[in-house]
Amino acid sequence: MKVLIAIDSSLASQPILEEAAARPWPKDTAFCIASAVDVGRFAELPALIDDAKRESEQILKAGVALLGRASHIATTGVLLGSPRKAISAYASEWGADLILVGSHGHSAIGRFLLGSVAESVAVHAHCSVEVIRGNPGR
Repeated sequence: MKVLIAIDSSLASQPILEEAAARPWPKDTAFCIASAVDVGRFAELPALIDDAKRESEQILKAGVALLGRASHIATTGVLLGSPRKAISAYASEWGADLILVGSHGHSAIGRFLLGSVAESVAVHAHCSVEVIRGNPGR
């Protein structure tokens, strides 16, 4: 089984990692923790792209450490592009069987205005997608 864990720098990512670490996975499960850097956001300030990549790499390292404490080995990937498209595309390329993605818990109006990465991944992914919701009190 191949599990893609899609995270970002938000608080919604911690429950995804905790859930992945706590589950009893089959012995041969392969994990990849990925974070997408939306380079379109930096079109006018390309120098910030490297900073965003470095931030993503730090977040991914922390995720690998958390899974490692649960005896799971994970690879990482910094994806370039809109998270709405990059996560699904990478999952297909990598051959993921499952994508774990978080939810920020936006209201219907928030999803309309901001869009929803989780919703887009669920619609476009070639495999199963599980949306992990964090504690609303966090």
